[in-house]
Amino acid sequence: MYYIIGYENVLEFINKTIGLRGTSFNCYNEFFIKYSVFDKMPDSDIPLITSYEGALPYCYDHLLTLKDKYTNNSAKINSMIVNNVFYEWFYTLSKYDKIYELINRIIKIVIINKLSSYTNGTTQKTIGLASMDFKDEFDCQDFIELVFHQLTHMVLFIDDIANIHMNEDTKGIHVEVDGVKSVFGNNMFPIYLLFHSYIVGVEILSFRAQLFGLNSSAKYHGSTDRIVRLCKKMSSVIEENINIFSGRSREIFKESLHLLNVFEHYEEIK
Repeated sequence: MYYIIGYENVLEFINKTIGLRGTSFNCYNEFFIKYSVFDKMPDSDIPLITSYEGALPYCYDHLLTLKDKYTNNSAKINSMIVNNVFYEWFYTLSKYDKIYELINRIIKIVIINKLSSYTNGTTQKTIGLASMDFKDEFDCQDFIELVFHQLTHMVLFIDDIANIHMNEDTKGIHVEVDGVKSVFGNNMFPIYLLFHSYIVGVEILSFRAQLFGLNSSAKYHGSTDRIVRLCKKMSSVIEENINIFSGRSREIFKESLHLLNVFEHYEEIK
C-alpha cells in the first residue's frame, strides 16, 4: 500500500479511520485498544520487540488462547533478543523516514517466537501485533522484509475498516491457484487472504528494490523471480474473481498491476 497508492494516501485514510487530526500517537493507541487485542500499550515510540512471554502483559487474553501454538526459541534467537540484535536491525530503517514513521505508528509489538503450529498470522483483530516465527538461518534482510510484510497486512486491514474491500460472506470463498502452495498444504486460498498475499508480494518487491536491490534474495520471501512468479499467478486468479471485490479493492488491485508490470519487465531483462 505504501508503494501502490503512496505514503500520503495511506496516512490520509489511516488518520481518517482513527479519527486523528494531529500527530499524537494517543489516537493510534486508543484505536488499537478498541479494534485490536491489546489490554494496554507499550510505553515506547517504536515497536516492542520481544518473545511470547514478553508480549503477554500487553495482550494477555489473546496470547493465552495461542499458548499451545508457541514453543521455545532456540538459544541463538533468545540471545539475539536479549542482546538487542533485532533493534539494531530495526534502526537501519530510520534512514527511510516515511517508512520508519509508518511502522512506528502501526506496529506496536513484534513477537519473535518459534511456532509449533500455524496461528492464522496477522488478522483484522490483531492490528498492531506482529508475530514472526524467526528461524536461526534468517538474517537482517529477512527481519526487515518481514516487518514491512506485517505492516502491509495491517494497513490493508485498516483500509478495510474504512473502505470495505468485499462483503464478509465472500471473504472465505476458496479459490485455486495452480502451482502455489498455501499454508493449508494445498493450492486452495480464501479469496481475501489471496488478495492480501498478492498485495504484500507486490509491496515487498517495491520495498526490496528500494532497500536491498532486486538481485538480492531472502530466505523467507525467496528470490525476486519467485515473488514475481507467485504474484503473476495470484493476480490472474484475482482478476478472474474481480466481480466479488468492492470498488476500493478493485482500485488497489488496478494500481498494483502497474507496479507488477515493472517487475515482470525486470524479470525479462535481468
